[in-house]
This record gives sequence, structure tokens and C-alpha cells, in this order.
Amino acid sequence: TLLQLRPKDQRYRLQHVANLVEEGQPERAMPHIQMLTTRTGIEYAAAHCWLARQAVSGDPTFELEPDQIEGHLLRAVELNPRDTEARQLLAAVLKARGQLRPAEKHLFDIVDQHPEVALDLAQIMMQLKRPQNSIDDMAQRAADYTLEQIQTNPRNARARIQRSEALIILGQLQEAEHNLVEGATDQRTPEVVNALSTYYVDLAARRMQESTLNREIAKGLVERALRLSAANRRALAVAVTLSGYGLTVDPAALQPAIDELQQADDLPPGDQLLLVQSVLLYGACMLPVRITTLPIATAAVVLIPVQDKVGEIVASKTRAKNA
Repeated sequence: TLLQLRPKDQRYRLQHVANLVEEGQPERAMPHIQMLTTRTGIEYAAAHCWLARQAVSGDPTFELEPDQIEGHLLRAVELNPRDTEARQLLAAVLKARGQLRPAEKHLFDIVDQHPEVALDLAQIMMQLKRPQNSIDDMAQRAADYTLEQIQTNPRNARARIQRSEALIILGQLQEAEHNLVEGATDQRTPEVVNALSTYYVDLAARRMQESTLNREIAKGLVERALRLSAANRRALAVAVTLSGYGLTVDPAALQPAIDELQQADDLPPGDQLLLVQSVLLYGACMLPVRITTLPIATAAVVLIPVQDKVGEIVASKTRAKNA
């Protein structure tokens, strides 16, 4: 192999590590990655970054503690200050740990050469309450960059979603909506459809925060969100909130969301409570239902109004639980 021919070549050794992991031989890969991430003659910045990247993935081969992940990325940047991947990943790790100022600095160092980080930077700047003109400048850079990506590939769902996020920061809400609607209508990209649903829920919550007089507007936005994505739990939660203001969300929009909740396996307590509230507030007659995993009690019997199909679903689940 190339590694045998050039045992001191860091690139070949790291590729050998990746190959062994892919082949399901992590125990053979371990000595090599340790060699590349120990302060020896062949320590390699890219190996530190590789180890940290796999650790934050959904299914890491080598599990690391948060401090270890941060340490590997800091060392990668120390060894190679121009390692933009390490800086970007380090910024994400620092942001997740609440260390916003160092995260901001790492992104500032690379944003001129890598405008794809401009949106992350703008969001961090918002959290740090930087001057609005500086935030707007960074958000505009993000909007311009993502527009170029969309023009190159209109099916680029990630770019379309990020462009709308940047436009929302800029206060260009209609343009943000148009951008998502265009993607959802023309390509029917699932990610864009879900993002548009989330956009409507966020806008509904914003309108309600501005004034409760906007509740009719909020109701319409929630109905649009639910029609786009029955799995949008936040939309269903806002529908429950609106019922407290005497507003009734269209049952045709609610039914698929309630169906989706009812048919899901192993609902967490919060979602079970949301299901109970939804049927309680939008039903008509009464039916006892046993919910056994609510956080407020080991087993609580609640009276739930049910109507038509909703009643059938809840009754069916009740029988299954009692069987």
C-alpha cells in the first residue's frame, strides 16, 4: 500500500484510518489515529479535525467528551490556522457550548474567503447584540451568497432555506416567504416545504407577540403551516394556544396533524400531552382515555372530547393500551 511505501506521510495514514473504519475495523484504526493526534513527529491537523468531526456525527466510531472535541479542534487550528473546516466546526462546537465570542472570532477569520459561514456569523452576532448595521451587513452577504447558489442550482434546498433565514434577519419577510414558496412549489423539495411550514409558525408567533389583535392573522398562518406539514408540532401547539383566545383552527388542517401524532410510536410525554390538548380543545363529545406516561402522573384518566375520526383513533389507542 501507499502507507507502506511512505510510512511518514500523514495523508496516507489518515486515509488508511478512514478505510479501516469503513471496513468495520476500528480497533486496527485506533493506533494510527492516536499516532496522528499525539504530539509526535507526524502529528496532523487534518487528523485532529477528522476525529472531532466523526465524534459530533450521529454515529461516532470513536466517542469523545465535549472538552476532548474542542481540544482536538483547537489543536487543528493551532497546527494549521488556514484550516477552514476546523475553524467552522470549532465555531459550531463553541456556539453549542455557549461560548459565542470565540465562535464569532473564528468565523470572522474565514468569512471573507468562505461566505458560506456568513449566516452562522450573523446569527451569533445577533445573540451577542452587535450593532444592527454590522448584523445586517453579514446577513446581506449570506443572502447574496445563497442567491448565487440557488441561481446555479434551483433545487439546492439548503441554500434556499439559508437565504430565507438571512432575509428574515434583514426584515425582508415577504421576500423570505416568496423564496421558500418558489422552492416548495417548483421542486416540491421536502426540506423546503418543512422550512416554509416553520416560517409560517414563526411568523404567527411573531404576530401574536406584537399584539393579540393579530390572532386571526396568526390562525391563518398556523393553518397554512399545518397543511404544509402535519408533523409540525409547533404549529399544533400554537393552534392549541389560539383556542385560548376563542379561535378555532380549521379541523381539515388539524386532522392530519392529530392523525400523525396518534400513529407515532413511543410518543414522548410532551407530545402525548399535546395530543390530549388538541383533541380536548377541538372535539365535541366525551370519552375517557388513559394516558400512562404523562409527566404529571404515573397514570391519569382524562376526559377527552372526541369527534368523528379523532374519536375513533383515540378509542382505538385506548383499547390497545388497556389490552
